[in-house]
Amino acid sequence: MNRPLFVYGSMRDRDVRALVLGREHPEVCIEAAWMPDAAVALVPDESYPYLVSAEGARAPGEVLYGLGDAGLDRIHFFENDEYALVECTVERTDGGRIAAMHFGGVAIPQGPIVPWSLAQWQATEKKRFLAMTGEYMALWRHATPDEAEALWQRMLRERSVDGIEG
Repeated sequence: MNRPLFVYGSMRDRDVRALVLGREHPEVCIEAAWMPDAAVALVPDESYPYLVSAEGARAPGEVLYGLGDAGLDRIHFFENDEYALVECTVERTDGGRIAAMHFGGVAIPQGPIVPWSLAQWQATEKKRFLAMTGEYMALWRHATPDEAEALWQRMLRERSVDGIEG
C-alpha cells in the first residue's frame, strides 16, 4: 500500500492496534487527523463504529504510515467483509490535506445513526473487545473470513449470555 491508512475507531486504541498488527510496529508512524464531512457512528448491535456522511462535521482519527503488506493484510482480516478499503482525503493537524485510504463500511446493517466515542468505548467496551479480538486475530492465516465471522458472532452470543461487560 503506498498511501497512509486513516483509522477512526477501535484501531485508534494502542492495545487493539497491537493485537491486530500482531506486535508493536516501530516502523508504523501515527499522526492525528480528521476526515471532513464525516462522523463516526456506532454499527448497530456492535461496539465498534463506521463512518457516515455528515456535511460540516469532522470525524477524528489517526493516519498510520508504514504498515507494510503484512500489517495491511492483518487489518483486512480484522475488518472482514463489513468494510472495504477506499480512497479518502484527510486533514492533518497543520491544516494540510493528504490522500489516504480508510476502511469504509459496506455491509453495515441499517439502523439509527448513533454517535460513537473512543473514550466512552474504552471505558465500557475495551476489556471485552480486547479478549474477543485476541481470539479472532489468532485465526489470521488459519481460518476463512466466514469461519472468523462465525467465531466473532459466537463470542458475542456467549458474552451476552454470560453478562460479560467492558
